[in-house]
Amino acid sequence: MDRSNWKIQIGPDPVAGLIATYVDGVKRDAIDGGPLVQEESLAFGTERKFFDRGNFSAARPFTITKEFPDNQQSRAWYETAAQTFNGVKDVKLTFRDYSGAETTYLITAANVKVTADEPIGVTVIAKLTITGGKAILQP
Repeated sequence: MDRSNWKIQIGPDPVAGLIATYVDGVKRDAIDGGPLVQEESLAFGTERKFFDRGNFSAARPFTITKEFPDNQQSRAWYETAAQTFNGVKDVKLTFRDYSGAETTYLITAANVKVTADEPIGVTVIAKLTITGGKAILQP
């Protein structure tokens, strides 16, 4: 049974890189980011100065609820999720709408951070934050 509309692949491997599929409970949290702005208080100035640096960064947080066949597998995933997925990697986010149509976006060289809560039986709840540049629509 599908529990969400998101599939998330971290890195180039379409099997080992799947941190979440439609069967996992994936909640998309609010996106935060945009052009990076530098703020400076210049010497003897009466107000602060802002400079648009012409680059972009967005944080894309998710909450993932994964269920496993037994608590041994949930403990194993909890222990190894960060070492498997964290780092600078390409990420593919695929959204499936209610008609079944998929839309995939690529975020290249993103900073990936997974934080997993200790398992409760067969269930692990993890926070995934993907911080990177603009999402590129894939054909």
